[in-house]
Amino acid sequence: MKKRKQRYFVMHLPHDEPARQQGFVFEIQILDSRGRSEIEGYIGYEEATLEIAGHEVPGAVLAAARRQPEGKGDYVDEEGRTIVPF
Repeated sequence: MKKRKQRYFVMHLPHDEPARQQGFVFEIQILDSRGRSEIEGYIGYEEATLEIAGHEVPGAVLAAARRQPEGKGDYVDEEGRTIVPF
């Protein structure tokens, strides 16, 4: 059986997002097979890695988050490539 690739939703948080007050700029959601968020994590500009509930988020996914305009997001695969929304 072929293992399903992990999918993510990445977002550059809007300026007025409360998480920005804590130094977070980007949100990464790990999605289930139906495209629903299972869990999310947050990073700032300086972080190079992110682990969410024992899952190491690939660097390409973090780079995809950083490419988003403020307030916008995208669905991406493990390689940080845009995928069709669910």
